[in-house]
Amino acid sequence: MNFEKITSIFKYMIRKSMYIIATLCCLSIVLATNYIMPSYEKVVFTGGEAKRYLKKDNKTEGKNDIYYLYTQNANSPDKVNVFKNEDTGWGFPFYFKFNSADLQAKAQSLANSKQVAEIKYYGWRIDMFSMFKNIIKITPLKENDKISTPYVSYLIYLLALLAWIYWLFKIRFFIEQSNFLSEDNE
Repeated sequence: MNFEKITSIFKYMIRKSMYIIATLCCLSIVLATNYIMPSYEKVVFTGGEAKRYLKKDNKTEGKNDIYYLYTQNANSPDKVNVFKNEDTGWGFPFYFKFNSADLQAKAQSLANSKQVAEIKYYGWRIDMFSMFKNIIKITPLKENDKISTPYVSYLIYLLALLAWIYWLFKIRFFIEQSNFLSEDNE
């Protein structure tokens, strides 16, 4: 094999690995945004329950109440969801939510009247890991009200897409214009 063929193979491998790294970086930004930033859903509450867990870690020892809220999608009643209603406190993500008991009472009141509500939540529902979306805010809706739109999330998605496209072109230009493997450097 001659030097030029080895150089072209090496440049190809570097370019592909840099594409993969750029894609993974942008994808991690999109996934983190999707998990952390708030989303909205139009639901009807059907019930709820509270569970008390004992916390035992190195810093604190006590009790932790986690509320679960059962909902139906307002547009398709056969689609049901379970949401967690837990205080975030001072921890990450920084919603500084300390009113989970009040939200639970509000949800129970809405469940009794079967009123449609908008919930603001973050997180994902992953059955296999017993992960639930955490409700941040509950807003009762009137009949023709529309739910909010997460414009900040959409903006971050757009910026991540633009950054990904920019880095793909930047990597291609860098590899094609680089002379770090030329015979003159030896």
